Amino acid sequence: MFSILADPVTEKMFAPYGHIIDIAGQDAREINHGCALRIGSITRIDAEDACVNIYRTKASSSTIHVEELERHPRGSQLFMPLFRQTFIVVVAGTEEYPSRECLRAFVFSGGKGVNLFRGVWHHSLISSDGGDFLVVEHCKPQTNIETFEFSETLEVTW
Repeated sequence: MFSILADPVTEKMFAPYGHIIDIAGQDAREINHGCALRIGSITRIDAEDACVNIYRTKASSSTIHVEELERHPRGSQLFMPLFRQTFIVVVAGTEEYPSRECLRAFVFSGGKGVNLFRGVWHHSLISSDGGDFLVVEHCKPQTNIETFEFSETLEVTW
């Protein structure tokens, strides 16, 4: 069985796949007569028709088996944990068909989110803790998905 270990995410390692959403160190400005701070322009949604959803995930063990990846040719897909839960992002680039050699896995923690670029092969949402995620994606996901099944099961641990 082909196996990979998830790395803690960094901007440099994740750059080919999307944007890391992290408000730490971002500029903020006071709005609404001092009742709130706006931390803006942290990422851009690249979708023809975007909607906001909540995904409720179940907790996953520290090892998962990857049999299938998906990608969204009509828009980016953003995942933001609502309760700072840790989650795993498995990606494989934008080639016509993903290969196991291109597979990478990253651990997102500390309230960081991700905006996957349009067309990036990825596994469905994996949360080590379970919980709710704000998801911004194409409004008709069934018209914006391609899937790929591997001929062998791949293992990802973290």
